[in-house]
Amino acid sequence: FHSTRHKCILTRDTEEYQAVHNALRQRLGPEYISTRLAGGGQRVCYVEGHRVVSLANEMFGYNGWSHSISQQNVDFVDLINGKFYVGVSAFIKVTLKVS
Repeated sequence: FHSTRHKCILTRDTEEYQAVHNALRQRLGPEYISTRLAGGGQRVCYVEGHRVVSLANEMFGYNGWSHSISQQNVDFVDLINGKFYVGVSAFIKVTLKVS
C-alpha cells in the first residue's frame, strides 16, 4: 500500500489487497440467509445485520473497519389488512482500517 497525507490506500499488487479481495468474493452459505413473508404473501431473502457485523469483525478485526449509510430510500409503503409493510434499500460504505 502507499500512504497519502491522511489515509492509506491498498494497491492491487499487495498481499493484503488480494486477501481482502478474495474474502469479499466468497459466497455466503445458506446458513447466513434468512427469509420472511413480505407484502402480497411473497417470501423474501435477506442477510440479518448482526450476521454482517459478525462476518466483518471476523474478517477485518473488531476495530478493523467502519461503516456509514451513504444513501437510504423507502422503496414502498403498503397498508394491508391494517398492517404497514415498508421496503427500504440502502447503500452502505464500508471503510477498512489499514495498520
